[in-house]
Amino acid sequence: MTLQYLLLAIGSLIIIWLMSKRPFLGLLFMLAVNPLEALFKLPAELSAGRLVGTVAVVGWLIHLQRHSGARRRLGQSKLISVVWAFPAVCIVGLMLSDSPSINFFGYSWAVIVIMLALLALMIENLIDSKRRINQLLLVVVLSSAVAAIFPFANFLGVDLYSPLGLNAE
Repeated sequence: MTLQYLLLAIGSLIIIWLMSKRPFLGLLFMLAVNPLEALFKLPAELSAGRLVGTVAVVGWLIHLQRHSGARRRLGQSKLISVVWAFPAVCIVGLMLSDSPSINFFGYSWAVIVIMLALLALMIENLIDSKRRINQLLLVVVLSSAVAAIFPFANFLGVDLYSPLGLNAE
């Protein structure tokens, strides 16, 4: 189990470095993995979508820190005046709750909402042309189509889950 965590950490650092160089690829990778995350077994309560999402956001934040043009585009964003409210409401709600706890790997609702707010800013900051929108839509459609193969095959009586060590749930 320790080797898995070590490989996960090393892989995450490599992917963060790559995504800090080309953050749009991180966004595409994140959107491609989300429909397919049930096919990837990870240790503990990690899911592939959460892990890739966190790594993509960290890579994008590093990219923002290194490139003034990206920071300038983010500063001119119309979303930035509204998006801060989501994490603020979550943090206030967490402070007022009876048992405040944030388990980073278990992803409490506050962390999820903060990540969604960052995702909205990230998408607005990285999509600057119609070509990028088309690429993003193509990745979402293709990954969803691949993910749909498994339940359709199961409906037809073909078990594609067992060879991957998964249960059809």
